[in-house]
Amino acid sequence: MREGKLRELNDLFKAFTGDGHRIVGPKKRGDDVVFAELTSIAEYTTEYICTANSAKDFIFPRSEAILAFTYNAAGTEIVDLLADEYPPTVIIGARPCDARGMRSLDAVFGGEYDDDFYLKRRAATTIVAVSCTAADDACFCTCTGGRPDGIEGADILLTPLEDGGFYVETGSQKGEELLGRYENIFAPAPERAKRDAAIEKAYKDLRHDLTEAPDRIKLWLDNYQNYDSDKWPKIVARCLSCGACTFVCPTCHCFDILDEGKLGAGVRKKNWDACQFDHFTLHASGHNPRDRQPLRWRNRFTCKFKIYRDRWNLPGCVGCGRCIRVCPVGQDITEVMAEVAELGE
Repeated sequence: MREGKLRELNDLFKAFTGDGHRIVGPKKRGDDVVFAELTSIAEYTTEYICTANSAKDFIFPRSEAILAFTYNAAGTEIVDLLADEYPPTVIIGARPCDARGMRSLDAVFGGEYDDDFYLKRRAATTIVAVSCTAADDACFCTCTGGRPDGIEGADILLTPLEDGGFYVETGSQKGEELLGRYENIFAPAPERAKRDAAIEKAYKDLRHDLTEAPDRIKLWLDNYQNYDSDKWPKIVARCLSCGACTFVCPTCHCFDILDEGKLGAGVRKKNWDACQFDHFTLHASGHNPRDRQPLRWRNRFTCKFKIYRDRWNLPGCVGCGRCIRVCPVGQDITEVMAEVAELGE
């Protein structure tokens, strides 16, 4: 790992754009701060704890055409829409929870089955994470094994310093190469105590009461007698199955493939889907094994705290709190964590 100091964020912005990179970062949009493409450093905002959307939007798009087709009496022609190259992109301002979530997505799309659309975008993307110096009531990364200054999944981690500069750390070979390439904009690293002092408030603001909960949750979920427990309807009674939580989650990855078109031509698209939707597991026969809302919420919770750990030993929940902030009925995943953890004691 290499360390250094960045005096001005604009210097890094200029270095990346000078090399032809597309820049994505936090940008004000109405009352929200969202990840969006930036045309200048003036559009970058620091007035956010967590963006409304996840950084995954730019690696795993909400809707993506994967092939085009035409057909007539002469036959059918199919055109593969996988590009040879994707634009080099830098995501600046991802919080450590977002960066950590990238590792979980990598396991899904680059493990047993390789999704070339995802993998090519991922290879073309550099993650420049920024440590959290504050947290709100919805933040709980430390309860799922994360840190406000965590470097997992990030190529470079920037920690804001009191003098306006940034403490710089590398988290990958790509990050090391970038520090070497742009070494003229970096100074020697200051004392690490200054970096640690910058995130002290975030640690105080964060929840720490559920740090041992994931292990107890896993213990309860591992017992298959609890799969059909009558606790589920009571625990998640408020859920409307709107799917908002899945669309803002940095690790949710479900998608559907649909053909869209008209007579003679069309495209095949990969679109985000959500296990909270009532038709998600609907069979062609009309049978739906998750025909009730508690069963759909059980599936999401089990995926986050058991399936991810069983298959990849990675977190399915990174504690970003977006699902808490966006839920229209105030369903709080940490409340469910606490209840299930108590059952697993």
